[in-house]
Amino acid sequence: MTDADEVFAAERPRLLGLAYRVLGSFGDAEDVVQEAWLRWSATDHGAVERPGAYLTTVVTRLALDRIRTIERRREQYVGPWLPEPVSLEPGPEEHTEMAESLTLGFLMLLDRLSAAERAVWLLAVVFEEPYAVIAQAVGRSEAACRQLASRAGRRLREERPVPSEPLDAELLVRLVSAVGAGDAEATLALLDAEVVLVSDGGPAHRAARRPVIGPERVTRLMITTARRYPDAELEVGEINHGAALFLRAPGTSIVLTGEHRHGRVVRLYFMLNPDKLAGVAKDHSALA
Repeated sequence: MTDADEVFAAERPRLLGLAYRVLGSFGDAEDVVQEAWLRWSATDHGAVERPGAYLTTVVTRLALDRIRTIERRREQYVGPWLPEPVSLEPGPEEHTEMAESLTLGFLMLLDRLSAAERAVWLLAVVFEEPYAVIAQAVGRSEAACRQLASRAGRRLREERPVPSEPLDAELLVRLVSAVGAGDAEATLALLDAEVVLVSDGGPAHRAARRPVIGPERVTRLMITTARRYPDAELEVGEINHGAALFLRAPGTSIVLTGEHRHGRVVRLYFMLNPDKLAGVAKDHSALA
């Protein structure tokens, strides 16, 4: 392995984590990092004073370009859209913002920002890049980047005035047990009054085409869905720093995860689209 190869290998987890957060799609993030590798391979490495800053700029610009493709894809998407989940666990070196920014709920918040706001906020707050590097990466002045980061932070606080946390395994098991038993009363006891369930089935799978709002409606949908898979194989695991249920039945794979607030479930994410579930079968321990 050459010195240039070693430099890229060392930077790759950070670059992949950046692209994934910007795009909400692990497959697209991998494509972006692969393109960055090809450009890095063709670069005069001796002329690059700060490889990390150079690669950050390349990946940021490629990710911003890829967003346009993803937005066109989503215009034709059937039903609600959820980020593509990945199997990972937090490393001991991660600070709070880095770990939180990989949760599905936070990725959905980031999706409400403009592409530039998202990239600048991530670079400044999560990856702690200096504004000189950020300005180069997004092609704007340092003053403009500071304004974008401030506006993005304000919007994120407004979108989620009361923070919630990813589901833990104990709460998830209690919910799944109640649903599996068809116990509506026990299920309702675990749901927040403002609970919302979002199903992402894509074009080929039956799923709720709009978010399901309210504990009674969510309870009915979950119990009805569970009855369709009486012999399914169930396993509790972890995706995006939260507990998740993996349901496998002939011809069907489903991932269920969500968020809670003070021990009550406030968000449920029901993922059926097979195109988005490939990432849960891979080891992403190298993603920063």
